[in-house]
Amino acid sequence: MDMRLKILLVSLTLIISNLAFAESLSYKIDTFEEDYDAEVPVSGSIMAAYLATGALNYVATESLYIYVVPEKKEVNISVVSIDGHYSADIELTHTSNTAGWINIDIPSEHKKALKKYAHNELVAYVFADSKDGFGLYVQEVFPSSWGKPTNGQRVFFINTSGISPEFYYKDKSGHTITVPCKEIQNKLTRAFNHSCIYEVVIAEKPTLIFVNPTPEAEGSSSKKFLVWSGHK
Repeated sequence: MDMRLKILLVSLTLIISNLAFAESLSYKIDTFEEDYDAEVPVSGSIMAAYLATGALNYVATESLYIYVVPEKKEVNISVVSIDGHYSADIELTHTSNTAGWINIDIPSEHKKALKKYAHNELVAYVFADSKDGFGLYVQEVFPSSWGKPTNGQRVFFINTSGISPEFYYKDKSGHTITVPCKEIQNKLTRAFNHSCIYEVVIAEKPTLIFVNPTPEAEGSSSKKFLVWSGHK
């Protein structure tokens, strides 16, 4: 092979590799804290995670994918295991100028131990602080997945002492749609215990949803979220 052609091919390979590396690092982790202990306290938050079906059946901390939008460069990620043994809090800033999925490598000291968890046993809640149409605080919530996301289901995982939690939203016609959640059949449900299938596919904006963890209780109240579908 001509030497000049060989040099050109090597140069092109390096450029492609550098571009791929730059794409994979389209974010900066600002803060990271984790705890792996049998006595990790369980958060009182209603929503524990918003999971999209991904390519992996088990956790790989270098392969967490999250959906981001350019309007919200700073996002928070709360990671928790279903048994409550592991938790992590991440604050990061991404540089994406278009809406889409980016790959996050969680800098955990427990990468090997976390591989034992199935994809729906160690989950991430990704959100950004925002305001609703009335100027009141609300969290914008983004889906996550282990491995590249597929076109499968989106699921909320919530933690509640209620027996029949549900969430509701308005469709394009203004009709209220109520969706029941189901109890997770897993003896290790300490951090979250119900799953709720979310099938809204609006891509260009988030949907305002309300989660009621205890609709059977008198005077029960709901918590609102602005939820992105993660579809394109």
